[in-house]
Amino acid sequence: MAQSGYILDADVSMGVSHTQYPPFFVLRNVDLQTFPMNARLLDVGCGMNARTTKFLQESGISVVGVDRDLAQEESCKDFLFQRDAHNLPLESNYFDLAFSHMSTYNIFSLQCGAGILRLVQDYYAQEIVKILSVTKEILRVLRVGGELRISPDPDTFLSDCKDEISELGGRIERRELCFDGSEIETVLRESDIPATYTAIVKER
Repeated sequence: MAQSGYILDADVSMGVSHTQYPPFFVLRNVDLQTFPMNARLLDVGCGMNARTTKFLQESGISVVGVDRDLAQEESCKDFLFQRDAHNLPLESNYFDLAFSHMSTYNIFSLQCGAGILRLVQDYYAQEIVKILSVTKEILRVLRVGGELRISPDPDTFLSDCKDEISELGGRIERRELCFDGSEIETVLRESDIPATYTAIVKER
């Protein structure tokens, strides 16, 4: 297992053959280009085929993927779990980083937009409760100093949860993606994906 270097020292773009998002694209969007390869990662909403999770695992990186729609495979049962993020079958205070890419709209976002949903107060309040439940569970499995990275940026509702997330021991940060002049920068800048992501840092 790799114990030094950084995740994107590997040729991630060639890791898996598929039709959706290359692992390179996913990992750039959650700003992992300088994250240590010996870190413990959690892919929240890894997708039915868990392509990025499988690539990381095959590259010698400690990673677990969870998704309620996961196509469970016997050979991957040690690191892939068909569960939603409200109840993770995982050890507390274990992971260095959790990331959620393109599952934002199913887990951490409000599909109609926070501004509209504020007009439907009861529904908005129910969705906030669900999102805080997921956040609490992910913070549970992160070590102190670890963080959850969410890309693309969820709706601005996160600002409404700032105090509640602080009570859970987390701190919200909105960050710019770090580009290095590679071709992925061009892809991102030409796409509709924001060049920012949200991080929730576990402080206690």
